[in-house]
Amino acid sequence: MKLDDIDIKILKFLGKLKKPVTTTDMAKELFALKDEYDLKKKDNFIRLRLKRLLKAGLVAGKEENNHTNYVLCADCIVISGLPRISINGTVFKGQKGDYVFIIKGGFLEQILS
Repeated sequence: MKLDDIDIKILKFLGKLKKPVTTTDMAKELFALKDEYDLKKKDNFIRLRLKRLLKAGLVAGKEENNHTNYVLCADCIVISGLPRISINGTVFKGQKGDYVFIIKGGFLEQILS
């Protein structure tokens, strides 16, 4: 699955938050919203992105009180605060020192920043 900047932004947000969150809460934190209409548009946009991330097994959703709360799955790890990291001789420089590690079958599959 090809992840773009918005997917990575969602994964980083969920990884840093460490607690379940709704799409509305994500929209309010991730985007500069002008009004209620803009909030609804961004909320729907995030829902569509989360469907892909759910299907890929990177995010999990749990229904509570007519709301779905989302969390990062164990196969996706977010590390913050490192200007750069080196893995097997390859150096990665993350934006703001944030990295998303995607692990599949016990092996590191992707590093996103």
